[in-house]
Amino acid sequence: SFDPLFQASQFVLDVVSSAGDIEVTDSGGPFAATVGNTVTVTWEVTNHGADLSSAWNDQVYLSADDQWDAGDTLLGSLSSASHLPLMTDTSYTTSLDVTIPAETAHGDGYLLVVGDGEDLVAEADETNNFLAREIKIGVRWVSPTDGSFFEPTNWEGGAVPPLNGYAIIEDPTVTVTLDQELGD
Repeated sequence: SFDPLFQASQFVLDVVSSAGDIEVTDSGGPFAATVGNTVTVTWEVTNHGADLSSAWNDQVYLSADDQWDAGDTLLGSLSSASHLPLMTDTSYTTSLDVTIPAETAHGDGYLLVVGDGEDLVAEADETNNFLAREIKIGVRWVSPTDGSFFEPTNWEGGAVPPLNGYAIIEDPTVTVTLDQELGD
C-alpha cells in the first residue's frame, strides 16, 4: 500500500548556496605616512563561496579605528573585473596607490581594505569583507646630512630600521633630535 508520509520522508533535499563569499585575507602597505603623500596598499581577496563572475569594487579607506563605518574616508576604489571569474577557494592579489588627505590628523590611524563595499555580490558571509592595517600619520625622517625627508615605510614588524649617522624625527607638534648614532 502507498503511504505518502513514508514516501515523503525518503526524500532528502540538498540546499546548496549559490552565494559567493568575498574575504579580504591579507593587506600590505606602509606602517607610516605623511599627509599629502601617496602610498601603495596591497591586498588579497579570496572567494570561499560559489564561483563569481560579476564584478564588484574593492575599496581603501582611512579610519580612526579598526572598524569600517560611515565616518571613514574613502581613498580609492578598484574594480575586480580583471580577476574574474573568481572560482571557489581561489584568490587574487592587487594594489592601489592612494593619497593621505591633507586634512588628516597626525597620530594613529588605520587603512581599511573593503571587498565589495557596495554590496554588489550576494554573499554567504558579509562580516569578513574588510581588513584593517594600522598606520602612523605625520611622522617622517630628516637626513642630517642634506636635510632631505624620507618616509619610515615597510619596516619589518614596525621596528625602526638601522640608520647610519644621526636622524631627526619631525612632527608638527614635536621635533626630537637624536644625539647618538642609530644602528645595529
